Amino acid sequence: SGVWRQSTHDTDRHEIRGLRRRRAVLLEDVLEDVPGAIAAQRQRLDLDPDDTDALRALERLYEREGEWQKLVGVLQSRDSATTDAGEQEKIAQRIGEIYETKLDDADDAIVAYNDALSRFGPSEGTLTAPARLYAGSEQCDDLPELLEMQLERAPADDEPADLHFRHAQLSRPRTDDGYVLARREHAAPSPPPAPP
Repeated sequence: SGVWRQSTHDTDRHEIRGLRRRRAVLLEDVLEDVPGAIAAQRQRLDLDPDDTDALRALERLYEREGEWQKLVGVLQSRDSATTDAGEQEKIAQRIGEIYETKLDDADDAIVAYNDALSRFGPSEGTLTAPARLYAGSEQCDDLPELLEMQLERAPADDEPADLHFRHAQLSRPRTDDGYVLARREHAAPSPPPAPP
């Protein structure tokens, strides 16, 4: 009888999940009731916090409504629910972008980008974005290291000159007058000797 009760419970749970999903779709697509659709999708998560379909629906709805802080929370839940490293990296970078461009929160954007950098290694997005944010804030301690990583990733025959100069500026000690500006010397091919 215990097995039968468990089977019945699982069947009821599956039916409830299906009903809640259909209700959420009806509210969003037919009735265009976005707050109701959000509440319905939240109810789906009450049954299964890792319901990817419900999380993606909330992601879409919160973005549509401009609920950026709530969107970050949903993305964090999606990050926890998936085991796909590529998907996790995209989510982590997107969280940083939302903090930077939608919430105008440089501090949390830096934290999010650094989280992506520590978990997944350097990429164009996780290096250039925090470097840009550090440059515009008082939190400059990690900027030289980020610029150094950008230089290491740049093609050997096409290293951006502005990265060299910015690294030189920030690699010097800070004085009362600001950063000592001194261009760092970089190895470059010597010109061939003039013919005799």
